[in-house]
Amino acid sequence: MRLSKLFKNAPTVNITGLSFDSRTVRPGNIYFCLPGLTNDGHDFIDSAIKNGAVCIVHSKELLNMAPGAVYIRVEDVNDAMNKVARIFYARPSDKMKMYGVTGTNGKSTITNIIRDIINDKTPCGYIGTIAIKYGDIELQPNLTTPDALFLQSKLADMVRCGMKACALEVSSHGLAQHRVDGISFDCAIFTNLTYDHLDFHGTMENYFEAKTLLFKNLVKEDGVSVINKDDEKYGALKDCSKARVISYAINSEADYRAINIKMSSQGTQFDLVYSGHMYSVKTNLVGNFNVYNLLAAIAALNETGYDLERIIEKCAHIAQVEGRMERIDCGQP
Repeated sequence: MRLSKLFKNAPTVNITGLSFDSRTVRPGNIYFCLPGLTNDGHDFIDSAIKNGAVCIVHSKELLNMAPGAVYIRVEDVNDAMNKVARIFYARPSDKMKMYGVTGTNGKSTITNIIRDIINDKTPCGYIGTIAIKYGDIELQPNLTTPDALFLQSKLADMVRCGMKACALEVSSHGLAQHRVDGISFDCAIFTNLTYDHLDFHGTMENYFEAKTLLFKNLVKEDGVSVINKDDEKYGALKDCSKARVISYAINSEADYRAINIKMSSQGTQFDLVYSGHMYSVKTNLVGNFNVYNLLAAIAALNETGYDLERIIEKCAHIAQVEGRMERIDCGQP
């Protein structure tokens, strides 16, 4: 792709790839001088050029510029990188139905439930803590929510492999570091907020503020925010959401509510109250927390065009989510 398609008034230099790590730069790459928690990408420009970078995107004033390389100064390198990656990889999130799940607990389970329910009719990818899955491909992730360049690259791979949807775990770290700014979501889901990650965020206020970014940035006209009404942060998230808000709950009146919950060691039954009607739901999932997870997935899928009765039918046999209340049956008592 030509550099002039990525930056206004840039020369028509051919770009072969994108990188913010000077060690991974290859000939023809753009190198983004990304400020980090411990290192500053500006300190590694010489290394990037040595490895073949033809364009340097930076925010600080540079005293020395190597001849032959194009230097583009921007106010925010991270923001520029998100925008460039989205264009370079041909806007992959626009070509799939994108589900983003955030919250302290439940992200892995909800994203995997979504993928499992629709994957036979709507090929669906998954990116999160457990793995990166699409089609017959399964990769190990390095972060719950990978960096923007890796994300856009994998979403583009999913499109090439025929995926029509993607369920993505969106961590508070990923939101605070703007890793998903270049992704166009159709549905944002909030699970809950409990004490976690204060080593990174410092305070619960900062932690919650990071979570709100997913809902503030959901700008599609037909986008939907699916929020747990039993969580005390429901009101604040509803107020900041730019999209239509749908609620789910067990203990509160909500758009999707589970009542008459009955549990056994083999599964769970409950009545789903939705739009003045009651639906009987049976699932092999166990635990009250999994009723919340299932409600979130049901609401998200139904609100994005999937048939409710078919969703409920698929709930009976949800594929085991690795390491999440995993049943071990070896014939033991």
